[in-house]
Amino acid sequence: MKMNRIVVLTISLLLLAGSLLAYKPASTKLVDAGWDQISSNDLEAAEKSFLKAIKKDKTNPRPYLALSFLMQLSERNEEAWEFFETAITHLDDPNPYIFSSFYTKRGLLVIDPAEDRGLAKLIPALAEGADELGIMKAGAISRMGRYLEEYGDLDAAKQHYDKLGAITQWSLIGPFENISASGFEKVFQPELEFKPKKKYIGKRGVPAPWFNMSKLRHDNWVDLTHYFGVEDAVYYGNTFVYSPEKQVVHVRVGTSGSLKTFLNDEEIISVFEERNNDLDTYIVETELQKGWNRLLIKCGYSEITQCNYLVRITDKKGDALSDLKYETKSKKYTSKPGAPLKSIRNFAEVYFEEQIEVNPSHIENYLLLADCYMRNDKAIKAELALRRAADYMPEAVIIDNSLYEAYLRGEKYDNVASTVAKIYDLYPDIPFVLDQKYSDYIDAENVDQAAAIMKRYVALRPKASETYLMKMNLAFTKGQVEEALAFLKQGYEEHPLDWSMVYLSAVFSMRTTQQYDGAIDIYTKFLSERRTTDAYLQLADIYLQSSDVENYEVTLNKLLVKEPSGSGVYYSLAKSFLQIQDYDKALKYINHSLEISPNTSGFWSTLAEIHQGSGKKSNAIKAYKKALKYSATDYASRSHLRELEGKQSVFANFATVDIDAMLKNSPTAEEYPNDDGVYLVDNKRRVVYEEGASEVQNEVLLKLFNMDGIDRFKEYNLAYNSHSEVLIIEKAVVLKADGTEIKADEKNGKVIFKSLVPNDHIYIKWRVQNYYQGRLSQHLWEEIHFNFFFPVKERKYSLLIPKGYSIQTKTQFMSDEPEISKTRDGLLHEWVLYDQPAIESEYNTKNLDDYGKMLFISTIPDWEYLVDWYLDLAKTKTRSSYEVQEVVAELLAGKPDITDMAKIELIYNYITENIRYSSVSFRQSGLIPQKARDVLVQRIGDCKDVATLCISMLKEAGIPAHYVLVNTFKEGLNKDILPAIEFNHAIAGVETDQGLIYMDLTAQNYPIYSVPSGDRNAFALSILPGTQAPHYLTPNYFSGRLSKRTSTVTLSEDNSAVIERNTVKSGSAGASLRNTYRFMGEEDRFDELAEDLSRDYPNLVMNAFTIEDVHVVDQELEYFYSFSVPHYLVDASSMKLLKIPWTDGLVSRRSLSTEEREYDYLYRVSQDTVWEEISIILPVGFEPMDMEETYSLNSDMAEYQVTLKYADGVITGQRQVVNKMSVIPPDQYPAFKEYYNEAVRADERQILLRKTR
Repeated sequence: MKMNRIVVLTISLLLLAGSLLAYKPASTKLVDAGWDQISSNDLEAAEKSFLKAIKKDKTNPRPYLALSFLMQLSERNEEAWEFFETAITHLDDPNPYIFSSFYTKRGLLVIDPAEDRGLAKLIPALAEGADELGIMKAGAISRMGRYLEEYGDLDAAKQHYDKLGAITQWSLIGPFENISASGFEKVFQPELEFKPKKKYIGKRGVPAPWFNMSKLRHDNWVDLTHYFGVEDAVYYGNTFVYSPEKQVVHVRVGTSGSLKTFLNDEEIISVFEERNNDLDTYIVETELQKGWNRLLIKCGYSEITQCNYLVRITDKKGDALSDLKYETKSKKYTSKPGAPLKSIRNFAEVYFEEQIEVNPSHIENYLLLADCYMRNDKAIKAELALRRAADYMPEAVIIDNSLYEAYLRGEKYDNVASTVAKIYDLYPDIPFVLDQKYSDYIDAENVDQAAAIMKRYVALRPKASETYLMKMNLAFTKGQVEEALAFLKQGYEEHPLDWSMVYLSAVFSMRTTQQYDGAIDIYTKFLSERRTTDAYLQLADIYLQSSDVENYEVTLNKLLVKEPSGSGVYYSLAKSFLQIQDYDKALKYINHSLEISPNTSGFWSTLAEIHQGSGKKSNAIKAYKKALKYSATDYASRSHLRELEGKQSVFANFATVDIDAMLKNSPTAEEYPNDDGVYLVDNKRRVVYEEGASEVQNEVLLKLFNMDGIDRFKEYNLAYNSHSEVLIIEKAVVLKADGTEIKADEKNGKVIFKSLVPNDHIYIKWRVQNYYQGRLSQHLWEEIHFNFFFPVKERKYSLLIPKGYSIQTKTQFMSDEPEISKTRDGLLHEWVLYDQPAIESEYNTKNLDDYGKMLFISTIPDWEYLVDWYLDLAKTKTRSSYEVQEVVAELLAGKPDITDMAKIELIYNYITENIRYSSVSFRQSGLIPQKARDVLVQRIGDCKDVATLCISMLKEAGIPAHYVLVNTFKEGLNKDILPAIEFNHAIAGVETDQGLIYMDLTAQNYPIYSVPSGDRNAFALSILPGTQAPHYLTPNYFSGRLSKRTSTVTLSEDNSAVIERNTVKSGSAGASLRNTYRFMGEEDRFDELAEDLSRDYPNLVMNAFTIEDVHVVDQELEYFYSFSVPHYLVDASSMKLLKIPWTDGLVSRRSLSTEEREYDYLYRVSQDTVWEEISIILPVGFEPMDMEETYSLNSDMAEYQVTLKYADGVITGQRQVVNKMSVIPPDQYPAFKEYYNEAVRADERQILLRKTR
């Protein structure tokens, strides 16, 4: 770049005042023409128009800006910078433009550290003539520091960082609970007081003391992940600021994560969104009191991967105040002085928003504004700005290119994919789009298409690093290894500082030569130019693999010079030296880790291992105990600690099983003539530790008598939650009669037993360790079955708890009194049953939980505790967002007088029709819903996700709603359950003037006020403050399931019949029909109905089938069909037999074959009331003979009534069935059986038709 251009640039940056130049009309006209051509994606013509505009008027910045965007779009980044650089020399105030472009490809060389261009030359100018707030100046200094640091001039980098005056004196405390971002609104103790010697209880019950930050990153950002071993948490930083006088200041904060800032106990900044942004992102103008002031930062994360902050206190121009002092020691200060507070907006955002108001058709201002927003991770604001631009140019790929970035940052991945597809259709030769298409074809193994795309990419960017990577990848995909490596070699030679090239070259050097030297040379050469963390880590790893511990240590120490607060790097060194038993070095490095992060369990356990290895038993014991304080689920440390203390395994407190004796006395098949096998022992032993963790050991010995038993147990599923529990299989074998053992195969909790023959035994012993998080990690809840559909010789549950530990227990159909004994590790409770016969299976019975012998255990105090827990966990997920607001506004547009009930119905229908339901596990890992915004954007979610969206949308519409956790009816009535997380479903509840409404948002095709059968009579817990007990979703909460039908049957003398039926179904009765027919074509509907009817009417012929408004879910479903049946009547001499073709005729049930039952009978029906009116036109010359006109059956469980009449050749009849009960108790079963069988006989009665002439 020429020096005179830099001089011009520097001068222009100093000219911050003055009016805009009046640009020549010819130039302006060409610029407008160029943007019109961009609008139609004639980009080549647009480029020519802008170049002509420059010739007409070299002082007009608009064509330069347009060209910089065009060059950026086509990855011509050097040209993009040159046009951008020229543009800002012709602007009165270039700072907003530089701010917007700082991290974009058109601004790439703005941050180039080379002396003759870019940032190195801009620093003096920015320092003298930056924006009034000094944001550009601070950003440029910080960025220059980072580049100097990366390129090896650490001293110069520190000088730049120190110019910023960031606060470096901090006391830190944490972690505090932040599951599902719930910690943001919680007021933890550090917000209420600063007591540096007081220890608080943090996340997972770990101690949370204040400690002073010992080391800090060179750029003075406080990276909280370096100081705390627990992730997804809230942390605090505290410092005291001395001001010699009361003065107005700017408090400036940059952060990754959510943020609250307090000055003298008054909240001055609050940002819930977890954003990754730059320094000085949040600025408030406020007042420091004379003397000492308390400054508190609250920073948290639960969704992003970083959590850090940087704070500066400056004057109004952004310069650090030299008269301030900072200390971590507690000071007296004036609490809540009522200081004035003014939020300062980002100058560049304000500038471009104003430019858009002045020139709404200048598209570059929207693009620049969007880049301002995206610089500070405001994806939705960027999207909205670009959508406004798209109103002017809906097909312009230059806008879609920026929208792609906004969608990507906003995690709108469906929009990302559709935007790529749109751009490809409109203007395919855009590099990033070709790159995306290439990756798609490679993933699909479509080599030919990938090659065609690559050819086009190469033509656009023949020397780009991405080009070589594409060629290499395609060659590997084709199996052309030598060609692939040749492309990699070319790419590395062309781009020796491109990290992808460097990394891949090193990896393949090791793979092809089986030597480390080549990779070491590659990384060493790279590090001689650029000092990046990744390169140091990779080089150190290679030295470690090659057993060159000396250079491994040297390399990581070089990294520590760059990253002095890298507690994890010190930890890696400590672990490595521990492994080679160099305990002195290991101790040195782990102490550095603990100095930086004193509450990380893994650091303490490593210290304990070092002490243990060096023979310092007492120190090791202390360190292990520390490790367990910070992580109760550190089971390895717990085991080592017991070993050092001379204790046996904690499971030694439980009685052992003499497997040999059991095998010797194993029963024979003759002793169990009706069974396929027997559990000889089924023991479960749970240990609860004082710190809150628990683990369980299971032991099962089974004998299988026959092939049915083998088929039943050849695959044995070990129940555990892979997200929050760890499975350890200690032994799984087949035990043969001759004493040999055959090891079972194991995968993902499934044990597969091989070579099984009758009378073999299978033996399994396994442990499950829990790693639960959140408030419930301190609690235990469990349901234990004591009898099964297989006989059990011995079933035992043992629970070892610490002294003073409070538990609730309750049993069902068994004794509630356990045997309790004292052990060295606590109190042992044991429940045991012997010789339990197999449960006799009955048809249509309830869940085993309702009638089996069971033990319920819980340490959760009550149901209200669970309600509060879930409120805490899920409340942030229902927060509104622009996307939610937009959809609700669209739904309610033009409806000023809409009622709340109509709003509820609109929102219910929108979600059930537009958001796809995807079922996932509703266990511990599946309890946290997605954010409402994410469900809406991705248009998919499980039950709790769509309930979350419903609650959020209703809240936006001014209607309060709440979660309802449900255990569906098939899971049992849970009559004896204690407070526990035993739910598999979630719906929404809404209090209205008309009463409580329950809505299942997974129920597509169900009208509002109706739900699937699994919800009816289900066990439920309303997540509302004050809820103290669960309840049942009884049918009175829902609309009736009604079916009303009129039928006409025309009989002919040839015995054929034409049957016509018109049906109206309401409530959920029509849902199954909608599920079947809604998305079928007319022909498929015909075939589906014909197949269904043919079960009762073989050889039928369909005549007609119409279904009204099948897509309109919120009204009754009406449909008509007609079919013909040959030989419907049966000849009986000169007479004929007629069976009335009731549509929903009852049929015999095998489930009613027994005389009595031991358990409840489930009467599963899909309709509460079935009413049908039928007209049967008899063949000419026939009439009914001795027809019974009225028949009725009444019971507490159901009603059945039929009336028949005959007149003028037509039999007319009415039939009504009312189902009152779905659960029939055993004592009412005989009466119900009698009722039902009588009703079946009534439906099957035949009428004798005789001739009248």
